Amino acid sequence: MSTGNALLLNSIMSSFRASFVAARAVDLARRIRDMADDSTFPRHLLYCSLGLCVAAADPPDDQKLVLLNEVLSFCSFHYVVALAVSDV
Repeated sequence: MSTGNALLLNSIMSSFRASFVAARAVDLARRIRDMADDSTFPRHLLYCSLGLCVAAADPPDDQKLVLLNEVLSFCSFHYVVALAVSDV
């Protein structure tokens, strides 16, 4: 996903109703995960927009655990990298 697409995705999540975004939260989280480069539009901002929508409207029950795993895989990876860099 290019930077323009990341910006568009953020605009969609910020503009559409939270229930619309929450219903598609797993697909959106996977699109965010698969972004190639986050140097000009950071992924954490996309996850923040997605999180605001999911906090306002629940995703489908059968997708909640999948969504949690998608987001935690990103967070845990970046937390480990931050710890490794801080030890240097």
